[in-house]
Amino acid sequence: NGRPAHGNRWLVTQFLKRELGFEGLVVSDWGGINKLPGSAEQQFAAGINAGIDLVMLPGTNAPGTWNQATSGPWRAFVDSVERSVKTGRISLERIDAAVRRVLRVKGKLGLLAADAGGTAALRPPSSKHLAAAAAAEPKQLAPLVRSKWHRALAEEAAAHSAVLLKHDGALPLSPTASVLVACRGGRSLGRQMGGWSLSWQGTTRDEGLGTNVYDGFRARAGRAGCKACVSFSERGDADSGDVAIAVVSEDPYAEGVGDRARSPVPMHGADHACLDNLMKRRSSRPVILVAISGRPVDISEFDRRSSVIIASFVPGSEGGSAIASLVYGDRPFKGRLCRAWGEHWSLGFGLRLEPPPAAPPPPQEPSPPKVPVFRLLRPAPPPPPPPPSPPPPSPPPPSPP
Repeated sequence: NGRPAHGNRWLVTQFLKRELGFEGLVVSDWGGINKLPGSAEQQFAAGINAGIDLVMLPGTNAPGTWNQATSGPWRAFVDSVERSVKTGRISLERIDAAVRRVLRVKGKLGLLAADAGGTAALRPPSSKHLAAAAAAEPKQLAPLVRSKWHRALAEEAAAHSAVLLKHDGALPLSPTASVLVACRGGRSLGRQMGGWSLSWQGTTRDEGLGTNVYDGFRARAGRAGCKACVSFSERGDADSGDVAIAVVSEDPYAEGVGDRARSPVPMHGADHACLDNLMKRRSSRPVILVAISGRPVDISEFDRRSSVIIASFVPGSEGGSAIASLVYGDRPFKGRLCRAWGEHWSLGFGLRLEPPPAAPPPPQEPSPPKVPVFRLLRPAPPPPPPPPSPPPPSPPPPSPP
């Protein structure tokens, strides 16, 4: 509605904290509070009164700013808030409420301990809660945060959010089909992860822990004994594969770096060239288009040359396995569009694959007549005796003289 969330008291305090019962702490975006109108002091007061409990200030890590104990953006912020409390612009009760929420979260995380006088205090860095994390390397923590259950849940989320936009009967594929995975997104875990993942703006490289599309298809085909059935070509200039999986994708982005004036967002020229190469090499080869993006992208040129179109919204680390499970029919398509996509697909659109018709049951021999169990366990009783014969008729009486 044009009203900045950082200064929206109804949204942060009334709705989030009171109506929804949120007991955590509200943190501002990086420099977001400075987008409010007025001077810096007015901005700080408006954000804190709206319900922000912890303010993330803009700045750098260079010496003379954050690393100096007596200067930097944080010092100006503290001085400004102190003045606002003294003048009544910010109430002391509001400061107490924010501090209370911060301490409550730290207490639930086990970061506070009671001293001899019963007063809560920060645990020293050598405590068991902090020392283990400080000494551990990321690779040592990976088995904990990326367990088998976590990966299975990530794959399920990626599969459920994928939307089937077009289908001409090519799915599901047989796991022994000859498949060519092609284009930039086919072997790039970074494109599946998007921004705010492997780095702030993300990466286009195939790095990190996860399963890209190519590896996902190879793993699934391998379980059917046909790992060699899957090949890869980033440019799409290969003759292998009776079916092509063209994985087109956006470059990763975060925040304003991804802003575009046009909607749907145009696709990269390299993806157009990849599909051109696929058509030139084997025009009769069916193309299954997988569009990895964070929003509707312009795939109108791909539509007429694709048998199947799947929208995969930044599927994450296990996106490759999820896409393979959908294409091979191991999972059903359940996703629907949360907004219209161009002129072709409306809000809520999402195709479903009809399950294959069940095979008729095999003919069966007619069953023999059922015999009661008790007839099999004991002999049948003897037949009843015949009824007695009726007595002979009496002679007629003598006639009178």
